[in-house]
Amino acid sequence: MTAAPENDRPRPPLQFGLGSLLALTAMVSVLCGILRWAEVPPGAMVMVLLILVVSIVAAVGLVVAIARSSDDGP
Repeated sequence: MTAAPENDRPRPPLQFGLGSLLALTAMVSVLCGILRWAEVPPGAMVMVLLILVVSIVAAVGLVVAIARSSDDGP
């Protein structure tokens, strides 16, 4: 038997580790702390957090789309 080339191995699924989730949670809590320290009104704080969430969802979607397109090959 011959060994399969490395290109034939399936890639592991794209997923987030516990460390990345902890880092994201820490960044959001630091941002909330800075906004409270700066005495930003609650409405503006919600707006900033919504923009942050939409940006993160868009970035994750872009990364997933790029990862899937590179799996298809030429």
